[in-house]
Amino acid sequence: MQFYFSKKCKKRNFLICFLVLWSDLIKKKMNILTNQRWLLLIYFMMIFFVLDAQTESEMEGMIKIIGGKPMIGNKDGEKNEKPTFRTEINTFWLDESPVTVAQFKLFVKVNYYTTDADRQGYGRVYNIEKEQFEEIKGANWEYPQGKNKEKAKSTDFVRQISFNDAKAYANWLNKRLPTEFELEYTMQQRNNKKYNFQGLDGSQWEWTDTWYLLYDENDYYSKKLNPSKSLKGGKINAKNNESAIVRPSLREDASPYQCNSLIGFRCAK
Repeated sequence: MQFYFSKKCKKRNFLICFLVLWSDLIKKKMNILTNQRWLLLIYFMMIFFVLDAQTESEMEGMIKIIGGKPMIGNKDGEKNEKPTFRTEINTFWLDESPVTVAQFKLFVKVNYYTTDADRQGYGRVYNIEKEQFEEIKGANWEYPQGKNKEKAKSTDFVRQISFNDAKAYANWLNKRLPTEFELEYTMQQRNNKKYNFQGLDGSQWEWTDTWYLLYDENDYYSKKLNPSKSLKGGKINAKNNESAIVRPSLREDASPYQCNSLIGFRCAK
């Protein structure tokens, strides 16, 4: 088991301990019962401020998505896009772009983290000619196409990342992975040019923190038979077709341990 701690979490714990010691010291020195209520009030106000105040630096590189009630799915789409329905999305923050190789490299270095692809010894690479994935030995986040291919650039969106890897990274930053409906809603807004995001344009699939199931399936049986996570933002690949289908309602699924050359991720808050 690997352990990793967010910098923000450490800072909060330090501040909370400091405030506790500070309030105890003041009470002992003053030794005035009438001031105890004021000390408690100040103490809890400061704790609340530390835990809930979010500075601009914490949201750097993120875009605030105003909530709404979008229509999910597509009546003319694939089977897993039907039936359509409305759902409520609360306001949330989303990374402007998917996580890059440089960003993920820092996480790996600081936490001595080992990805699922490195543990398995291989990653799955999509062969456009054969229109299928192939298991390539040594393929990982640094070499998404395999060790005999070009190394990923630091500015590339990181791939060959499993859901488990993506969630670990998000936890490290005190963030989370977006839900499937949050990404579909964002893509709808992006198509209307309301927000300026990188990705979510068919260039890659992205992990969500939603268990995959058909919209008309029973939740219990779906999770038992198909323990996969939903993917959004990608496209239906086709041989010799550069303009492959891309739409917000498109969805795929993958095992939480799966790593391949077409899946990346971004964080939400």
